[in-house]
Amino acid sequence: MFFPSVLSSVILGLVLYATVTLASPNVQPVTDVQERTNMVAYEKMLEARARAAKKGRPKLPPVPLGRAAKKGKKKPNK
Repeated sequence: MFFPSVLSSVILGLVLYATVTLASPNVQPVTDVQERTNMVAYEKMLEARARAAKKGRPKLPPVPLGRAAKKGKKKPNK
C-alpha cells in the first residue's frame, strides 16, 4: 500500500492552498468618489470667493452649471 510521506503531504497542501488563494478574486471595497468631488468643488468655490474679496469685487452666489452654460445662448426669434 502507498503512504505518502509527511513532507509530500505538507507540500501538496501548500500547493493547493496557494492555488486556491491566488485563484480567488482580489475584491476591494469601492469608495464613494462623489463626496470627494463635491468637497473639491466647494473648496474651489471658497477660494474663488476669497480671491474676489481680495480684489474688492462683490461676492456672487454660485451659479448652477446648467444655467451658466445656457446663459450665453439665445433662442432664435420665429
